[in-house]
Order: sequence, then structure tokens, then C-alpha cells
Amino acid sequence: MRRGLWRAAVGDAGAPKQHRELGERSGVNDLQGNRVIGLDLGVTSVHSAVVLDVTGQVLARRRVVSTVDSLAELEQAALRGAPAQTRLTVVIEPTGPMWLPIAVYFGRRGHTV
Repeated sequence: MRRGLWRAAVGDAGAPKQHRELGERSGVNDLQGNRVIGLDLGVTSVHSAVVLDVTGQVLARRRVVSTVDSLAELEQAALRGAPAQTRLTVVIEPTGPMWLPIAVYFGRRGHTV
């Protein structure tokens, strides 16, 4: 998935041929209608989140913690004003076990992590 997000951001020009073909066949680059949450995980502090649309425009910024209430508020902020079928792509760096509650929450809600 990371390669797909990279190609969505910078294009296929530098991607090896087999990666371009995989992306074209699998729909990896199809982020139409989706939104992206980028999370900088804080090990001893709160997490910083930014919500982007498919053009890269910042839609929201939030500080969150790994609780259901906090993650639900982030999800609501990310989906505000979006069509009903919109799915989120959550991008995090797996820093120790800090990523697990976030991945479980968003994954169980049908989003891509």
C-alpha cells in the first residue's frame, strides 16, 4: 500500500515497470473519493494527525490518543462532508506497539491501514 500512496503522490515516472503494471491492474492508485489520515505517533505524548483529500489539501488537523473516543472523533473529522461511501487510508509508521490500537480501530471500521 505504501508504494501505491507514493505513486499517487508523485506519479509512476520513477517506478520499475513491474510496479507500474501491478498498480494499474490492482487499482492500488485509485484513491478517488478516499481521504488519507497521516498519523505521527507519540510514544510519550499525544499523536498528531492530519487529514488530506486526494489532491493533498489539508482538511483537518487533530491531536489524538489511542482511545476509542479520541479515534472516533478523528474518524468523524476525517469523514465530515465526504460522500457516504468514503473510506479512509490511515498512514502510520509502526513505532513499537503504538500502531496496534490505531490499526485495530480503523481496520475494524473498514478503512485501510
